[in-house]
Amino acid sequence: MGISAVRLFIAIPVEQGVIAALAEAQRHLKSVGGDAVRWTKPEQMHLTLKFFGEVPETEIGPLQAALQSCAHGAKPFHLCLDGLGCFPNPARPRVIWAGLAGDVARLRELQQSVGRATAAFGERQEEREFHPHLTLGRVRPECKTNLSRLGELIAKTPFNFTGDWPVTEMDLVRSELQPGGAVHSVLAKFNFSQAG
Repeated sequence: MGISAVRLFIAIPVEQGVIAALAEAQRHLKSVGGDAVRWTKPEQMHLTLKFFGEVPETEIGPLQAALQSCAHGAKPFHLCLDGLGCFPNPARPRVIWAGLAGDVARLRELQQSVGRATAAFGERQEEREFHPHLTLGRVRPECKTNLSRLGELIAKTPFNFTGDWPVTEMDLVRSELQPGGAVHSVLAKFNFSQAG
């Protein structure tokens, strides 16, 4: 009998006011994107720092220790929403996202610290450059519809949340794949222990 594994990622949680603003932006975009897009559920909105993939259960304790070390060295910082965009481009949107501004330099430092401390864990290392964003939806792979109108609308959609919010922790999240989509549950929280 093999060692069981858990699908994990580390993320920064998003406060409720921000989630409400993102959900409102989603409602606006659904008028064009509709069923062609698999929209992120509001309760699953988060800022991913690193996706580990399948991690053997025997490695979860050491992974948590590495993450605790990162959190102990981190200081709280602030982020704010900074417009909508899409990958790879507005003419062919595949991933719809909300951009982030604020203490992005500190966010990048945290993400790099997590990457270094957890390099030995998970299935693969991310090779793409870290692009801070919150995913609002992904165009379904089978969709052949021209969604350039959605790309145009993305650039014009405003947010109702214009302030910033404090980032004081990161969460280790389990992602269980279900027929209706992934189900997320927080395994551990890591509070930043240094003063801002």
